Amino acid sequence: MKKRLRDLGIMLMLIGATAVSDHTFAQNTIKSGEWVFKPKIQLTNNLYPMEILSFVLIQTEHRWNLANSLETPTGKAKVRYWDWRWRNYALGFSCEYQPFGYGFGVEFGLNYEKQSMYIKFPDAEDYSPFVKHMTVPSAMVYYKTGGISDKHWIVGAGTSFDWTFKATRTFNSTKEVNNGFTPALYLAYQFPEVSDNRGIKQYLADWTIYLKIEKQFYNFFNEDYSFNGVQPYNGWETNRSFITIGVKMKLFL
Repeated sequence: MKKRLRDLGIMLMLIGATAVSDHTFAQNTIKSGEWVFKPKIQLTNNLYPMEILSFVLIQTEHRWNLANSLETPTGKAKVRYWDWRWRNYALGFSCEYQPFGYGFGVEFGLNYEKQSMYIKFPDAEDYSPFVKHMTVPSAMVYYKTGGISDKHWIVGAGTSFDWTFKATRTFNSTKEVNNGFTPALYLAYQFPEVSDNRGIKQYLADWTIYLKIEKQFYNFFNEDYSFNGVQPYNGWETNRSFITIGVKMKLFL
C-alpha cells in the first residue's frame, strides 16, 4: 500500500507541475535558437490512465513491449505482457534545441524509470517479480523537413542509458542486473501553429505526434553475479524491445 501511495504521489506531483499558467510551460514549443523544456510521463503496457493524462500533461508516451522474453537453462520462461497497475512507468523532463525553425536539432532527456519483469519459470506455479529503479539520461539528433510555417516530418535517432540505483529481487542487490544502452529510432509529424483572424494562437495548436522504436542492447540480468559461490543468473538471456506512440503539445491557457 505504501508503494502504491508513493507512486500515486509522484504521478500527482508531475501533473501539478504541468497544470500551470502560460508564463511557464504554456509556450513550450520548439522555436528557433531556443531551449524548450517539457515534463513527460510514460507508461508501459498500460493504457487506461493515459487518455486522461494526455489532456493534462505536456508530453505523454504510450509504450508497449515488442519483445519481452527470457531464456533460462531449464527452458523459456513466460513473461507477463499486460500490466494494469503502475508497475512500469517513467517520469521526467526533456529539453530540445533547434538553431533554426527547421533542419537539424537535438533533444536531451532525464527520467526516473521503474521497470519490471514478471516471470513464470518452467517449473514454477506463479509469476515472480524482478524490479529495478533506474536513472535514465537520453540524447537524440533529429532532422525536421519543410519551412518555418509548414507542417513537418521529423526523423531522428538516439540512445538512452539505463543506470540502476535500486533492485528488488532475491538478494536485493543492484549487482544482479546490468546497466546499458537502449538505442532508438524516431519518426514524428508536427502540425503548424494555428491562428484566427485576429492572429491569436488557438488552444492545443502545434501538436507533434511521434513513433519511437527501441531495442535494449544489454541483458536484464547479470550472468556473472555471484552469491556464496553460486551464479543464480548464469544462462539467463533476455530479449527486450519497445514501440512507443507519443504526443507533445503546446498549451494556450
